[in-house]
This record gives sequence, C-alpha cells and structure tokens, in this order.
Amino acid sequence: VFELEVDGKVSLNITFLSTMFTDDFVRLSRPVYYVGLDVVTLDGMAHDVQVYFDASAQHAVNDCGSQEVTWSSWSLENLHGVQLGNAVQRLVGSKGDGVNIDWGYLNLAARSDAPKPWAGSAARSREAFRATGQLPTTVDDRRPRKCSDDLPVLATVYNFGKISTGTVHQHTVLLAYDDVKSVNYFGDLYAGYWMQAYKNISHAISVAADEYDAMLKASEQHDKMLLRKLSRYGNKYAQLCAMSYRQTLAATKLVWNSNRSVVWNFLKEISTNGDMQTMDVIYPASPMLLYTEPELLKLLLIPVLAYANNE
Repeated sequence: VFELEVDGKVSLNITFLSTMFTDDFVRLSRPVYYVGLDVVTLDGMAHDVQVYFDASAQHAVNDCGSQEVTWSSWSLENLHGVQLGNAVQRLVGSKGDGVNIDWGYLNLAARSDAPKPWAGSAARSREAFRATGQLPTTVDDRRPRKCSDDLPVLATVYNFGKISTGTVHQHTVLLAYDDVKSVNYFGDLYAGYWMQAYKNISHAISVAADEYDAMLKASEQHDKMLLRKLSRYGNKYAQLCAMSYRQTLAATKLVWNSNRSVVWNFLKEISTNGDMQTMDVIYPASPMLLYTEPELLKLLLIPVLAYANNE
C-alpha cells in the first residue's frame, strides 16, 4: 500500500493486490492483479479529482532498444481492455542470465463505467491527460514498432468528479500478464493451471474484477492471521517471513501437464539461465511451503522425481 498526498488537500491510497492464497490453486496461478485507488479529501473542501495510470511496453520485452511491440483492444460486458506484446511471439523462447520474459501479453482493463483504456505513445497519453484530464481521442496506429520508439504504454484514466468530504472514493484498475505458455519441460510447453478454469485471459480478468472486494477482505484476513502466528517469535521475524512468503510464491508457477492431466508446480531461479526446479532453490523454499501448504512442495518435487526416473 502506498499513501500519497497532494498539497495537503487530497490523499490517494494505492493498493497493489495479488491473490496469493496457498490453499486456492486457481487464484494463486491466475495472473491478474489489482491496483486499488482510494481517494479522500484532507482539508474539508470538495475537489475535482482525476487519476491517470499506465504500464509501459518494457514489461513485455527483454530488449526495448531492438524488439518491436504491437497492441490491440478488447471489450466484454463489464470491462474494456487493451493488451500489448512482442510483435514476434516465441513462446518460452528466451533464456540466459538476467533475461526478462519477452513473450505473452500485458493486459490492462477497467470497468465499463470508466473511459476505455488506450494503447500507444506514452508521451501523447501523458500530455493529453495533463492538458485535458482525458486520454487521447485518436488512435495510435503506428505498430508494430520498437519499444524504444516513442515508448508505447497501456493507459487508463478515471474521473472521480468532485469528491465530498468524509467519503472514500474508490476505483480499481486491473493488470494481467498472459504468458500463453509458462514452462518448457523438455520440449513440452505447458500453460498455467488457471487456464483450466477460464476460457482466456479476458475471461479471467472479468471474473477477477467482480471479486475485488472479496479478495481484498480475504487478503487482509490472511495477512493478519499469518502475522499473528509468526509474531510469537518476534515482530522482525514475522516481517521477514511475510516478505519471503510473497517472494517464494512469486517464483513458482502452477501449470497443467497436458500429457498426464495433472497439475505440476515449478520454481524458477532468480535470473540464472531460465533454469527451474534446482534443488538449491527448492530447499530454502521448503519451510515456507511446508508451513502454509505442503501440497505445493509435493507438486514441486514430482517433476524432479519424474525426470530422475527418466519419465
């Protein structure tokens, strides 16, 4: 949670929320994330408030100076969205030290009562908002183009209007990253486990959008319970464990093994050659997984044992 103030007049709380529940494999693997925006006046006066948010093409490429990106828009009954990705999709096709994902698609969505998100030039988008409080009214059709060429972004705005005193005004932006295929297991490409529950990424985002309040409440309850248990060993220890909880789960990927029709779990190296399932990383992750959900550790070990058994 980030707390921002504007000249002592308006407060903006930004809540970044992920559904990292170890007992809910579908939501744990679902690559949809919430950005909650809460606005309230601080000086007892009413103020007109508009908020701008964007995410750049740098999230979808490894080398912004050489790789090209392209984008498109989509709509559902309750949502409007835009997506952006590498113009050349090589699924699970890059590896090496310090190499970022450069396949799949970054998505940004907002509810249909907000202006439609926009994709294109960051400079145009930000200047339009600065000048008018809105997104550009014309399409940026110069695509594909290099990520570094007039940096493209996915952008959204929301007009809170004149906010009154004593009331918290809330809006939610949804971000998602659809990697299409998550793991290359000796030539077999496996998709994320979440795809067993949703038709596609827009469907997953749509369902997630209707769950924000419930997921925020569940997350707050989960955090309090976990910290309460861990605080028996000291507050500093509890905070350290809270950080390791998120870091460990962020490094894992639940996938659907389509050959065996079972779920497998994979643990990535931090930035080493695209390697996964190395025992020197599984070992330090084991205590957290054993404490919160032993089944996740079991699902990590099964692929290792299958490989050792030449399966």
